[in-house]
Amino acid sequence: MPIFFLLFSRRRCSREVKRLSLYKKSAASAERELRSVECDRRDQLPLGSHAAAAAAASSSSSQLTTAACAAAPETAAGSSVGSSVGSSAGHGQQMRARLAVSPLRTETRTDHEARASLEQARGHVSHDCELMTQKITKLSHQLKVNQEHQRDLSSELSKKNSMMHEYLNINSTLQETTIDLQRALTDTTLGNCRLQEEVRSLSESNARGLRELQECEARLRTAQRRGQTLQLQVEACQAANESVIRETTRRLYGEYYAQLTQQESQHRTHVADFLARQMEYEARLQRADEAREDTERTLAESQRRSRELERLLSGLQDERELFLRRQEEVESELSLIQARPSGSQGEKKRCEQLEGEVACLHEKIRHLNGIIISQDRKIKGVLEKVERLQWELQQKDAMISNLQQKVATLEAENAALKRRLEEQSRAAKTSERSTPNLSIPSYQPHLPPALTRRQWSVESSSENGDSPLARLRKLRASRIQPGPGSKEAERND
Repeated sequence: MPIFFLLFSRRRCSREVKRLSLYKKSAASAERELRSVECDRRDQLPLGSHAAAAAAASSSSSQLTTAACAAAPETAAGSSVGSSVGSSAGHGQQMRARLAVSPLRTETRTDHEARASLEQARGHVSHDCELMTQKITKLSHQLKVNQEHQRDLSSELSKKNSMMHEYLNINSTLQETTIDLQRALTDTTLGNCRLQEEVRSLSESNARGLRELQECEARLRTAQRRGQTLQLQVEACQAANESVIRETTRRLYGEYYAQLTQQESQHRTHVADFLARQMEYEARLQRADEAREDTERTLAESQRRSRELERLLSGLQDERELFLRRQEEVESELSLIQARPSGSQGEKKRCEQLEGEVACLHEKIRHLNGIIISQDRKIKGVLEKVERLQWELQQKDAMISNLQQKVATLEAENAALKRRLEEQSRAAKTSERSTPNLSIPSYQPHLPPALTRRQWSVESSSENGDSPLARLRKLRASRIQPGPGSKEAERND
């Protein structure tokens, strides 16, 4: 707007200067015409009134009128003296002088009025010149202010350019970090796929082990039933043939003991394998928790990056709006300059400068539009990545809960196996007490050291209320429970 006012004031000043020059030219032409009229009248005067015309032409306008008024009685006196002396030629000359002086008076009066009007025009012109000088000083002051404002705008534009370079550097760093996040995400997804396959294979092997354990328990039950039937047979036939019965019972019980020891060894190997699988399962569960923590950290980092990108995008949009407003101002100024019928060389240079500025602003706006579009795409990619990470976290939570349920079922099955082994040991002891006369080796179920240690740890942890399942549940609750930082992040989102 100050530039428009400056151009308008310059145009008005040029108009006033032109009008002043026209006034001066008209005054000079009027003076020349007045002088030419005086010369013509001086040439047209008769010979008798030559002295009066010379006096009127040599004096000023005011002196000319007084001299003309004074010349009339002198000529009248001369004519009366000439007439008293008397001659017809002198009387005719006096009449011609009177006739010549009367139009000279009217002409001098008109000349005086013309000179007065010229003086008045000169006064108006001088007043207009003073006004124009005042306006020119004001316009020069406004021009200086506008030049200072233009320098401020150029410095601000340089600052904006430096900020654009900083934004480009930040954009490149964000691209590198997004590439690193994508690589880490692909690694975690591949690890999760491998972990799911291993968990599936472990569940299948666990199911096979459970089926084998059930088969072993069925064999043990059949063996116990056979032992009970053998004991009944021994009790029935003991009175008839004690020696034969003792031998047969010893042989049968030896076979039973061999089968029982074999089944016990098989059962011990199955239990040891089962415990090893359970420990490996818990270790993998812990690794899955660590991977989940890593994904949570990457999710928080990606959310922070998305917020930074949104702030940068809002700043770029504000800068784009500033450039658009500046472009509209320059285009309006250019349209005003082009709408004039004829412009000076300065206006042409100004038009070229404004056109260059408009082209530069077009290029900057196009560049900002490209940056904004790329930032929008990056924000969309980051949001999609955040959604994908959240979905993966939900899947991992579901997998962890499933693993916790499986660990709980395994602990329950372990406790059931412990109870069954204790029942079998008690049944063997009762069978020994029921046959005291027979020298049959006593059956003592042998537990592997890994099983005893595991049962002792399970019992002690269950007594203290700190079982592995409880520890996992506490860990998951502490991770799922939102803290103050997460609430602030949600509010920021």
